[in-house]
Amino acid sequence: MNRTIVIGLVVFVTVVLPAAAQGNIASFSDTTGNPVFYVSNDRSGINGGNIHELSLIAGQPVDTDVTRMANTSWAGFGTLTAFSDSNGQHVFYIGGTDYHVHQLYWSFSRSSESGLDWTKLAGTAPPALATPLTGFSNARGEHVYYTAWNSATQNSHVHHLFATGFGKPIDEDLTIKARPNSNCASPNSMLTSFADGTTELVYYVGPTGHICEMALYLGVEGSYDLTYMSGAAPAMTGSPLTGFADASGQNEFYLGTNQHVYLLRLSPTGVWTNPDLTAQLGGMPAVPDSLTSFSNIKGQHVYYVDSNQHVNQINVTTSTLLDLTAWYGGGGATAMPLNRSECQWGTSLSSISNDTGGGEDVYYIGTDQHVYQLRFYYPDGNVWYNGDQTNSHHGALAGEQGFPLGWCLIS
Repeated sequence: MNRTIVIGLVVFVTVVLPAAAQGNIASFSDTTGNPVFYVSNDRSGINGGNIHELSLIAGQPVDTDVTRMANTSWAGFGTLTAFSDSNGQHVFYIGGTDYHVHQLYWSFSRSSESGLDWTKLAGTAPPALATPLTGFSNARGEHVYYTAWNSATQNSHVHHLFATGFGKPIDEDLTIKARPNSNCASPNSMLTSFADGTTELVYYVGPTGHICEMALYLGVEGSYDLTYMSGAAPAMTGSPLTGFADASGQNEFYLGTNQHVYLLRLSPTGVWTNPDLTAQLGGMPAVPDSLTSFSNIKGQHVYYVDSNQHVNQINVTTSTLLDLTAWYGGGGATAMPLNRSECQWGTSLSSISNDTGGGEDVYYIGTDQHVYQLRFYYPDGNVWYNGDQTNSHHGALAGEQGFPLGWCLIS
């Protein structure tokens, strides 16, 4: 069934700055509101910082240094992953000194913030390479995926850490369990993950530009070369990834070698589709570090930062593309070079939908290291708003670097 999106009055609130090429930001929506988390630059001269949360407390905008509150390790610059479930709020990051996977955890039942070293607790988990984390929660527990160097095979492996409730985290080397073929032997990109019913899925780009999937289905871990199976266009080296499962099937977004946004979809009936959304809708090429997506009643949405450093929205369902920054008078910033180092991973975007306020939100880090919000608000008649969240919350500046030299993925 086709859906249509109705856009009402565009309200000019402030001038939106263009998005920075690098960022460290994550968000979700739950019963407490719509918190957004980012790595600050409050550790001068250090390649990392404390994690801050921008949220509303008793209706007032507040910046909370959750690293300091939990008295735990600071984060290296890179991509965070965060989600909320019935147990509490979870933020995962790579430690700035030990390369361990750490969790910041707000317990609903205990009303307290704590910091846990999941790598140490799991016992067998190796240190992480400086690559982005991804995770989700389902009926089986909390899950986080990362890459680690394997000295025996001399390449990087996908690792899975998971815990049920307050249980001890367990580490799995999915590369060993799934035995991927040569096209998927070693991840060469960001990871992304989601659950589709009881199936647990993690995706990455292999060394030959193939989109690779690891799937836990009926208790068995399998590895699949989706590019080979579907005939899809190859991904650029180090492509960002984002995706979700909905009624249309399993949807993965990535950047092709032309830096266009592609959709790779497997329908419930087993049909593959792989449109070049940028060419189809006439958009600008994307910078390598920006994709975020969701599906809701308004359609399937993917956001990216283009080579003008503008935030763009593609609605796949309605076949529309909007340059959101241009709507609000942004632009004029120097675009990030398209041939960037693989050490500079870290998406500058995060998004949520159908939140408690009745809208859609995309967050990004501006060139002034402020956190910005673009909101499509349903109750006001489908109106776009924007705002400088750092100013409104009196927040700390965000760190805009990627991982420092030496933290690169080894490939």
